[in-house]
Amino acid sequence: MNKLKYAFMLCFALTTAPAFGFPVGQTISNFRLPDLNGTFHADTDYRGKVLILAVIGYNWTTCLAAGPSLETELYQANKNNNQVAMLGLDVYNGSRTQLTGFGATTKITFPLLQMAGGNTSDLNRE
Repeated sequence: MNKLKYAFMLCFALTTAPAFGFPVGQTISNFRLPDLNGTFHADTDYRGKVLILAVIGYNWTTCLAAGPSLETELYQANKNNNQVAMLGLDVYNGSRTQLTGFGATTKITFPLLQMAGGNTSDLNRE
């Protein structure tokens, strides 16, 4: 579990997310965002699970460099654990094409959610 907490903080440290102020273990709420296939993901889909949120910017060099490690060290290591889920949140609000390119470049296979930039303030509610 410590590895998950560390990675969660790392994802935020690599982006502008520290401004959102998410302490590890805090309950989040009120999000509903589409992935690249048009499937919507909502907070209610992940109740009772450890949710790893990889906050990314589709064209930020730091995120492009970190993507492969997020995929292998977090997602692949935990994808068979029913108590853990992982989502990528594109806070740069890239187009579907841009975010698809990010996923292809980084070889990320976990869901990348679009339009997160306008919704991240809603995640930090008690």
